[in-house]
Amino acid sequence: VNINSGGAAGSGGGSSPTAPTAPEAPDPPKEAKVAADAKPGKVDEPPAAPKPPKPTTYSSSAKVMKSAAQDGKPFCEKCEAAKAKQSSGESDGGKDKPAPPPCPTKVVFKEDGDKFGWDENTDAAVPWKSVEKGQSDTVKTEITPADKATAAAFVSADTAKATVSPAKASSDKQVVTVTGVDKGETEVKSTCGGNELGKFKVATYTKKTKTVAVRLVHEKNYKSTDISDADIKDRLKKVYKQAVVEFTLTRLPEKTVEFDTIKTTKKADGTIERTPGRDGKLDVESWMSDEMKAVRDACKDDSYDFNIFLVDKPSDGSFGFMDLNQRYGFVHADKTTTPLKSFAHELGHGQGLEHQPTDNDNLMKQGEGDNMWRLRKEQWGKLNP
Repeated sequence: VNINSGGAAGSGGGSSPTAPTAPEAPDPPKEAKVAADAKPGKVDEPPAAPKPPKPTTYSSSAKVMKSAAQDGKPFCEKCEAAKAKQSSGESDGGKDKPAPPPCPTKVVFKEDGDKFGWDENTDAAVPWKSVEKGQSDTVKTEITPADKATAAAFVSADTAKATVSPAKASSDKQVVTVTGVDKGETEVKSTCGGNELGKFKVATYTKKTKTVAVRLVHEKNYKSTDISDADIKDRLKKVYKQAVVEFTLTRLPEKTVEFDTIKTTKKADGTIERTPGRDGKLDVESWMSDEMKAVRDACKDDSYDFNIFLVDKPSDGSFGFMDLNQRYGFVHADKTTTPLKSFAHELGHGQGLEHQPTDNDNLMKQGEGDNMWRLRKEQWGKLNP
């Protein structure tokens, strides 16, 4: 059975299908474009990474590595060298510290101030300086070599006894000030880099005040030679301030005493023969002769610590006489060209000081000389214990 839905063949719906249309041919292939300059193109590359800035300083580790690379020295040796350098304080955190100033080789301390004493005779290498508690005096230095002087420091071993200033030298002739704090002794040292360059010792004393009366004594038949009070005071101050001792001097009225009652004669064996009579002299052949006792008893004033009698014409031609630890003494100003030295010398005996035959500028050396006024550390202690 043929079924026709209507319409002519090929006319639409229900019509018979028409023959298919052939497909269009594709476009022909395009030729590749040729570069204008006939050169092949380049592939783009990423930009180079920025270079790190060159360091201006290097850490200790970096320095070691750099040095090892340059000279070929074994790395472990470089490490040891770096450790040594770092331990010496030359570097810190990769930054070099400035080198410390080089140290002097020697500091010598010398006498400067004259308020108190200085003793370089007891120990020339380590001299002594005396100072009063609560007072100050100065000491000068000689620092060698001079161009390294500012590296020298000064320190007191016991600041409870004495202090020193300044703490650092500013020149090779630095003057230091020593101040007494309390009775006792200490050392002042100069140091640099942990090394001792020189030192001196300090003895601090509490000032002692003593009294002395002086009286000019004439004999009935002759006059004695006087000494100025002002000159005596100046000499006693110059001498005894070394031991921090101060003398107050009082002049008593002069007296005439008829003491010449014994004639003395020295025999061949050295003994003294005494006979009644007058010889125009004061018998000083022994402590204490009858003639000396006559002067003492007529002229003494025991309200003073010491009495010094100025009496001429001693029987032995001596400059003075005062036994150890005595209150009374005699000075013969007519027999010496340096009576002030004799006055201070005899007063030294009265305080227990003995003769010093080998110390040429010591107060207690026998003989004449205004250069003999020095006292030493041991003598300071006897005078001001």
